[in-house]
Amino acid sequence: MNKLFRPGIIFLIILLFIAYLPNSVFSSSGIGTTTGNFLNMNFSPRAMGMGEAFCALADDVSAMHWNPAGLAFVFNPELETMHTFWLGNISHEFLGYIHPISLGTIGVSASYLHMGRMNKIRQGTAQGKFNVYDIYGGLAYGLPVSKSFCFGFNVMG
Repeated sequence: MNKLFRPGIIFLIILLFIAYLPNSVFSSSGIGTTTGNFLNMNFSPRAMGMGEAFCALADDVSAMHWNPAGLAFVFNPELETMHTFWLGNISHEFLGYIHPISLGTIGVSASYLHMGRMNKIRQGTAQGKFNVYDIYGGLAYGLPVSKSFCFGFNVMG
């Protein structure tokens, strides 16, 4: 009976997790409450040229964003930089470096989104200026397990 009970518990846990997930994702739906949206901004011209259908092909620095396991197929150090100037004085910068080691490939990355200084206005009165920006750093690792299977992960914060 214990062997029959265990799959039911696992199914119930998965079902509760799936039911809870949308609530946690959409719980910050008010004005000014979104975070991390700039992580969806693409920085790879190669991936953008393919319509962002890049997950299976990721074999360069941008693999840290698309599929960290793809780092296992990189055999030379690579550096990628990017600067994008958007409308409204918004700029996005990216820096990424990957380096093969004896057991796979490691990578570091940083991204910075900034909007310059803005006027702070409260009830029609100017109250100084403030800066708007978002930044993250990341570490990635890709390891070839066999000729056709690789493992990878990316930690951002």
